[in-house]
Amino acid sequence: MTTEGGEPLSEVFRSAIPWDEWLSHTDNLEHALREARLTDVAVVRRDFVVSVSAADYVAMKGATVEGTLLRRILTIERWHQFTHEVPEAFRTGFGDVVEFTRDFLIGTGTKA
Repeated sequence: MTTEGGEPLSEVFRSAIPWDEWLSHTDNLEHALREARLTDVAVVRRDFVVSVSAADYVAMKGATVEGTLLRRILTIERWHQFTHEVPEAFRTGFGDVVEFTRDFLIGTGTKA
């Protein structure tokens, strides 16, 4: 998606959360924990299956950093259009329920 000023939303997101991509890699998270002087560092990746209604999925996405940034950069009219058209588009494309798998990292360590 392109924002009102032509700047891709992904660039706006990276400027708001610059470490998100780097810390999404197991070896980088482990390195960061060791740099914080933790010992017995362990990092594991897990999957979480999410199943929600199409309307709840769109509402959930609107509450994320991307949704917040999108709301800030769109005009009021375009945000209103987005919030009314996207839920219906999701219902049409995915049915009443959207199911997806979200992966995440868990990092632990012991303070030395």
